[in-house]
Amino acid sequence: MQLRFPLPAGYFAKFDLLPDEVQEHRLLASDIIRETKREFDRYVKNGRNRIDSRVWKLAKSKDQLHCYRRRGTEGSAHQLGLHSGSGTSRHDAYAAHSSHLSLSSPSPSEHSDLTFSALSMRSTNDGEPSRKSIQPLVIGYGVVHGTVDDLVYGLYQSSTDEMKTLASYLGDDSLIDCAVLKTIRQTRTSYLGLKWKLSRTVGGNRDCCYMEYVGVSEDAKGQHFGYHVLESVPVYNCPHFEDNSIVRANVSFCFIFRPGKLADQVEVFMQGAYDSSSDVLTAGGVGDFRSTMDMLFNLPSTMVGAEAKKISAMVAKQSSALLSASSTRQSSHHCFICRARWGLLSSHSNCQTCGAVICSKCRIRVVTFSRRGKIKVACCKMCMVMVRDQSPFAGEELEQQPARPKQPVAGETRLSLSSNCNSVSAKQPDPTNASVSTMSLTDSEYSASYQSWHSSSMSSMPSDRGDSFDGSSSTFSSSVLSVDRKMPAVLERPPPPRAPVTYQSEQQRQYEQQQLQMQQFLMRQRMKQNVHIAGAPPIPSQRPQPTTREGLYNKMLELRVQAERAYDLTNQNASMINSQR
Repeated sequence: MQLRFPLPAGYFAKFDLLPDEVQEHRLLASDIIRETKREFDRYVKNGRNRIDSRVWKLAKSKDQLHCYRRRGTEGSAHQLGLHSGSGTSRHDAYAAHSSHLSLSSPSPSEHSDLTFSALSMRSTNDGEPSRKSIQPLVIGYGVVHGTVDDLVYGLYQSSTDEMKTLASYLGDDSLIDCAVLKTIRQTRTSYLGLKWKLSRTVGGNRDCCYMEYVGVSEDAKGQHFGYHVLESVPVYNCPHFEDNSIVRANVSFCFIFRPGKLADQVEVFMQGAYDSSSDVLTAGGVGDFRSTMDMLFNLPSTMVGAEAKKISAMVAKQSSALLSASSTRQSSHHCFICRARWGLLSSHSNCQTCGAVICSKCRIRVVTFSRRGKIKVACCKMCMVMVRDQSPFAGEELEQQPARPKQPVAGETRLSLSSNCNSVSAKQPDPTNASVSTMSLTDSEYSASYQSWHSSSMSSMPSDRGDSFDGSSSTFSSSVLSVDRKMPAVLERPPPPRAPVTYQSEQQRQYEQQQLQMQQFLMRQRMKQNVHIAGAPPIPSQRPQPTTREGLYNKMLELRVQAERAYDLTNQNASMINSQR
């Protein structure tokens, strides 16, 4: 039967993973990150490119991103690295295992044992076996403008609707269909799950079933970095299609992101391969190589998607508040930012992200997305500064990658082994509970934080602190946490209740309300700056000067508030003097 794409909802049956399978997926992704980060430190040191030109040849450069392919001397197929030799690639074991699935249909537990026992035994430079399914075809290195958190936030896609909406917003015509098969583990700063994607390439339609792991973390030295892992894994509920026009491809990609030398730059390092077992001299092989390079060169568009997600979250948060406050806010006679009065030919409107009344000079129209598609929203300059300068993971505690268990050293006595095991078990935490994040929001609440998207393939997790990596879906009562339409960057504690205040006129009420909003904004910025410089010794004689756009803008607002206070004080003194006369 001929399949029609996109597939209907619920085409892939729901399934659960055993605790051992969940732990194996977690350790596999962590080992790949650790291996790629070690290669990053070997090839790039102190911002200088040390990629060996005798092994890697520059294939293509775009902007500040450079893609290298492996050199070879045993034919074009070995030059591109699509086939890593007989008996050493996990691709052969993967293909044999896939055919075994279609014949015998083993149980999920047997499926997991075959999956992770067929790992490649290629050795890395430090002697550890490589857990990547395919030998890296290309190496990518370069610089992308933005921040690590924004780049990861743009790659963070936890539902099927989110994947399709972002692809449509960014103009990705190669995507035919996709689905989230299983959400294994999800927090505010990381996501681990199984996905399926069908893409249109030069050599034909290619689909892949892979494990995705994306997030931000800190290494042993306390250095902030981001990661993105795409690794093909066999999934029992996602077999090969009988349609001959669709070829199942194997992917193996790992990206490492870390802050660059400048404040608005991100260093990017990639190792990966895209293999559909096609000859490199045919259109299929050329398409695989082009798809591999596109994974690197499409990163700048991810920053556009991250900004759109931030704006969409703020618009969703303020949509209900604007409906109730539109009648009162439209009566203001001044612009909230420049304080200009309305004229006969001037126009004013509400900011769709914060609700303030702004003039046409202080309004910026941006294109974002919603469930209906692309939409244009009007934002004030202050909100755009917050969107571009504020981290989507602000205030979140980052988790560290679990340490790899050390192998016992030969020649040790049983007494020393037992004593070491006792000491290690008392110090090291359980690898299945190695999360240090203090989040307590479920994945459904996170997806609802910016678009209320819901995917039937997502599973709810209780929290990071109590996460046992069991992979089984669980439900919670609505009394645990209420669904709050907020993204991580704008989560705030509700203000304490205040006594009702009476105003003499409507203008005084609007003025006091605008002053309160401005003071709250400045207070949040001061708290953010205090967090960044908490470990630095105080310098009473010198006041740090703002260097960023956000700092300069905050300084301007502070000066404006002080000037208005001085002006009001002068008017009060003048009225008192006139009354005494």
